[in-house]
Amino acid sequence: MDSMKTKGVAIIILSMALSSIGAPLPPNGFYRLTVEEVVNTSHSRVLNLRIEARPTAEMMEMRFLEGNGGGSCILSGNPKSKIREGKVVFVAMRTDRDSSVATTTVLQSGSGGSHASLPASYDSPSDVEVGKIFSLSVTNGLYDLNRPLVIGTRNGEPIRFVVGRWNWEQARAR
Repeated sequence: MDSMKTKGVAIIILSMALSSIGAPLPPNGFYRLTVEEVVNTSHSRVLNLRIEARPTAEMMEMRFLEGNGGGSCILSGNPKSKIREGKVVFVAMRTDRDSSVATTTVLQSGSGGSHASLPASYDSPSDVEVGKIFSLSVTNGLYDLNRPLVIGTRNGEPIRFVVGRWNWEQARAR
């Protein structure tokens, strides 16, 4: 019986160890993007973009090309997996049939119990379909660091996204 308990404990420890091992690090010069549709109903839609990169990546930045918002956020570090992580959350919600659509975009990262979020909110007209406010064209995969990418649209307006190193000269020019 003791050997059965020992084998059971060993299996539990092994399965816990294997489950804590995440996907391998993205190759040098790339980041991994995972697209998740969390909610999609007639009155609400929530989309997540999860970003994973090697420690050379420092930040993620999103811009709406018509100059109507965006922002940047430092990617959090995870010492156990040696990976930098972040998330972009897109939310659109209508409270009732005749109301405008409340829309929020959040860039967020967290590490070691701390958390940073950069939200941007606005209202869309009441005649807009909730499911059509955000249209993402990116798919799960590897993307080049430091290369701006159009990831989809917000109300038909392109959304530009980049993950990589801070470029202080470029930031000063804005």
